[in-house]
Amino acid sequence: MNQPTIAIVHLPTQSEYSTLPWQLISAAKPFAQKISGEIVLLALGKTGSNLSVDAGKFGYKTLFTLDVSQDASAEQLATVLTQTYHALRPKIVILADSYLAREIIAQCAAQLKLPAYTNIQQIAIEKENIVLKKPVLAGKVLEIITLSQQPTFITLNTHAFPHPETSIGPSPIKSETLPVENHTVLTKIINRVKDTSVIPLEQARVIVTGGRGLVNNPAVTPPNLDVKAMETWRVQRGMDMLAELAGLMGGTVAATRSLVDSGFVPYELQVGQTGKIVTPELYIACGVSGAIQHTIGMSNSKLIIAINKDSDAPIFKHAHYGILGDVYEIVPEWIRQLKEQN
Repeated sequence: MNQPTIAIVHLPTQSEYSTLPWQLISAAKPFAQKISGEIVLLALGKTGSNLSVDAGKFGYKTLFTLDVSQDASAEQLATVLTQTYHALRPKIVILADSYLAREIIAQCAAQLKLPAYTNIQQIAIEKENIVLKKPVLAGKVLEIITLSQQPTFITLNTHAFPHPETSIGPSPIKSETLPVENHTVLTKIINRVKDTSVIPLEQARVIVTGGRGLVNNPAVTPPNLDVKAMETWRVQRGMDMLAELAGLMGGTVAATRSLVDSGFVPYELQVGQTGKIVTPELYIACGVSGAIQHTIGMSNSKLIIAINKDSDAPIFKHAHYGILGDVYEIVPEWIRQLKEQN
């Protein structure tokens, strides 16, 4: 078997219909061109026929599959990926950036004593070298990494790379199943509970985000609530309002770090440097001040609309359109008009 140059990993937690493998191959092409190698798709977990067909359309020549449980832990996936690395010896292993992917490559890199880099947002060829770039220090500094050592494990921020074009027709692809060795399991995932009614932030075309301004809900709160309980009630009603607006647009809701840190909304909804990095077609910031740790998580959105009653709010510097006014007056009217149109 010829050793693949670049192995792109499809995790069992990713849908068969996820666009991530296709965005990753678009990002990997500079690597392949530099070292004149082949890009292969490595699917951990059971896959259907569609994955093989689509892989050929997007330029993959080889698909390796491994029978891994859909509920496999990061420890199990890292062990399987390490075994596969020994079998294939790729020069570069690429995963779509996520908390799970970061944990996996950290374990792989430690076991194999190889370098690992996460959340890469730019790839370039400079002076015959492969160069990786990523923002650090709240986006104030661009870290530049020259790959002086291969093999290397990398996670890429797929939102920073274009979706590749498909070929005119299906291309032949070689499929092969690789063996998985048994190993001692130290941790086991018993169950995963997933809310299928909510669009994942990374996949949403429209995101409506609530900020600290939601605390200023003018609605009369129930009696006998302490200050914390009143703020929670106000924010939750505000988030419900934003969820209704998002639903009418086929989108989903998000929140800033301040709401998450205060315990008003779950961490899964946080957009920003320490949350999700998103690039929707439409991003609506409601009562969001525009702190830099938040804006680096959404500044690449195609269209940004900001609603805030503070004319000096930094968010307006990032918005394509700004609405100066109270979120609790503007959003209900927006909802009313959308309902009339529908």
